[in-house]
Amino acid sequence: MGRLRIKIFIVFICCITVLFQQRNTQHLHLYFDPATTPALVQMTHFINLPPNDLKIISWNRFHNHIKNKKQFPNTDFFITDKNDFNNSSLVFQKIEKILQTQQNVHIHLHFNLLHPAIYNFLSSHPKTKDKIKSVHVYEDASGHFLRDANKDDFLTSLPKNSTLYHWGNLSKICSDNSFSRCSQIKKIKKNISLKEINFQKLAHTFTEKKRKKLFDLTGFDYEKTKKLLSGKKTYFYILGYDWQKPVIGAQLAALKYLCQPSSKTGTPKEGETASSSQSYWFYKNHPSELNMPRHVILDHLCPNIKSIATHLPFELLILSDLSPHNVAGFSSSLFFNLSSEQIAVYLERANDPYRNILEKNALIHPNKIWTQKEIDKHLKESNIFEFIEDDNKSSWFLKINENKMLNIFKNEEVKIIEQTKNDFVIQKNKKDIHTYQFQKDYQWLKKP
Repeated sequence: MGRLRIKIFIVFICCITVLFQQRNTQHLHLYFDPATTPALVQMTHFINLPPNDLKIISWNRFHNHIKNKKQFPNTDFFITDKNDFNNSSLVFQKIEKILQTQQNVHIHLHFNLLHPAIYNFLSSHPKTKDKIKSVHVYEDASGHFLRDANKDDFLTSLPKNSTLYHWGNLSKICSDNSFSRCSQIKKIKKNISLKEINFQKLAHTFTEKKRKKLFDLTGFDYEKTKKLLSGKKTYFYILGYDWQKPVIGAQLAALKYLCQPSSKTGTPKEGETASSSQSYWFYKNHPSELNMPRHVILDHLCPNIKSIATHLPFELLILSDLSPHNVAGFSSSLFFNLSSEQIAVYLERANDPYRNILEKNALIHPNKIWTQKEIDKHLKESNIFEFIEDDNKSSWFLKINENKMLNIFKNEEVKIIEQTKNDFVIQKNKKDIHTYQFQKDYQWLKKP
């Protein structure tokens, strides 16, 4: 009987000790993401944290747009280089200070799949490696997961208690096991937890208070956007990234064609008048692009087109119940988050990583796909020209009338002196005259 009492006493002491440790445990949540959509998903996790937990935030694309930062207690906001973490960095200095003042700290780390520098640094640092209690990894929203899941070294460095957040209908894509990457995805699921994000379903999980917090974190003016979109037949055009490649002309030419009333998207159905079937066009450029077409250029291509702030991920419209009726644009992982009915036109790009996946799994109608050949056809007819200066430099211009062109990236006009079948003569800076010789289709090479 005495031994039993001793055992009960020891168990009691252990329970008291555990409870004491738990009560004195400080949770530190670290959120790092240089992209937009994964940062948005991190935000949906962040707004559910207990107020007393400590948080360190680095969402670079949102940093200057976050409203009312004081409403988020125990939270520090930083701008960080996505690949540069060391002992002298401001973030690590803050972490060290917390570790010095708190006896028992549990670190919960959230980071981008393509940018693991923060994880690599903290998981190997003697002061933090044993403090990491959970790891949360987010797809970069570039389709990295679907494209590279069959690589041998994919995700092998992550601990078994990790959670990988992914959006892309994996359950449907891998339902028949015919997709080559599915076998590797199954291996990943055995080692870590794979959580699929459905933005449509997620939209219905927020209280009004949490929605307000999410909008403040993203700098999203919900009321203004709702007023802009409500009651309209909306078309969104997604402008792709990397504006310095030849794809730029194709993107703008496609927009010019699509938003015309005579195009596939603007033609009234039987029994409709032109006004009753009117489409309202909006566009959003890729947030990483500093060089982007001026609004005056887009206005010439598509009259009265409206812009959405570039730092806002398209998925935020879905979360706010403002998802547009129709979306058109170049191949993007965004299309995995839309219904096939919403995709008005899917513009194929070179070495397209998504088309076969989307088409194979009936996520997009084949008749909605524009091939490279069709895209090039519209480019040739668009009055958009590439003037090649040399092997490393070229400029893009939109011809708006017989006498004038606009530089697509710069707020400047160019006077057309002469245009023939083989030569294009223009005047820059009101004095410099340059001659370009026809190469092919929309390309003109500067004469020596």
